[in-house]
Amino acid sequence: MIRHAKRRAQFVRGRSLLRTALQDWPGCRATGWEVVLESGVPIVRGAGAPSVSLAHSEDIVICAVANHPVGVDVEYRRDRDYDALAAAICSQREWLDYEAQVEAKRVERFYALWVLKEALFKCFRPMTVADVPEISFGQQILCAGAALKLFKPAAGYEGGVALSASAPMRLELKHVDE
Repeated sequence: MIRHAKRRAQFVRGRSLLRTALQDWPGCRATGWEVVLESGVPIVRGAGAPSVSLAHSEDIVICAVANHPVGVDVEYRRDRDYDALAAAICSQREWLDYEAQVEAKRVERFYALWVLKEALFKCFRPMTVADVPEISFGQQILCAGAALKLFKPAAGYEGGVALSASAPMRLELKHVDE
């Protein structure tokens, strides 16, 4: 049904990665779990089923699995109108912080905000863009009601994960070849 070959390949890789992640999940009862699509988003149903989130960009596909609602995003760094996009996704305080950055740091801040907000959006579905909470940067990245983490899945990519829990998050990256 997916006509574009690259998008079809990402879909297949994402579902394969999800299957692998669920098989590795502690206490897996894969026979009792069912993966269903709700508005195009995979949801695992069944007793003790974990929350899952998928993301893809260019050649990277990422799957997050957690005991709490989780969202993950990945973006390939490329030339964009960072100021225009940041203005569209930032709260007033985030915009002032972004704008105060020296030019070289703005791209870093843009991608951090972008992937974390997308991860939050996926974590707390259903929500609108206006509902995405404000993110504060400092010694720690903070957001009310969520644990957030930035990561670099590969050179040239930025990743973010959100977990609806205030407890510290342990992030484990596993590379899976096709």
